[in-house]
Amino acid sequence: HNNHSQGEQIADHVSTAEKAKLADEKTTFAQLANSYFALKDALVKTDAVAAAAQAETFQTAIKTVDMNKLSHDEHTIWMKVMSKLATDATGISKNKDVAKQRVAFASLSNAMYELLKVSKLDGPIYYQHCPMFNDGRGAHWLSKESAIKNPFYGAQMISCGSTVETLN
Repeated sequence: HNNHSQGEQIADHVSTAEKAKLADEKTTFAQLANSYFALKDALVKTDAVAAAAQAETFQTAIKTVDMNKLSHDEHTIWMKVMSKLATDATGISKNKDVAKQRVAFASLSNAMYELLKVSKLDGPIYYQHCPMFNDGRGAHWLSKESAIKNPFYGAQMISCGSTVETLN
């Protein structure tokens, strides 16, 4: 009987460690996601100056990601998209032309999607699509709201687009 309770204690210990790891995973990309959403909001408002500033915050957030806290899947995707995220964010921060910022944001959003698909962020996060951007080739973005607020056209076509997937 004594052995049994020891086993239970070990099980308890594991679940606490697991919980801590999950909490870590949630916070690891939370800063990155939050600056991404702030950047998206700036582009919805067609505010190139704010977008550039948020892209700089995003670049800082990239540097604060602790790879030791990533799950195996997160680590694999992070290694794949990290330099793309940095390049796109640099393109947005260095460029005050909102049209060019939006092109880089489309690319950035694809990389963020891959990352958030495997990460344990508190959801839901909506993966949304604008069919008109890039001469009708279309582009995607991520949002915390299900309502469409198009970052590629802003007020010009604020509700153009649809939610294609919901990440939790």
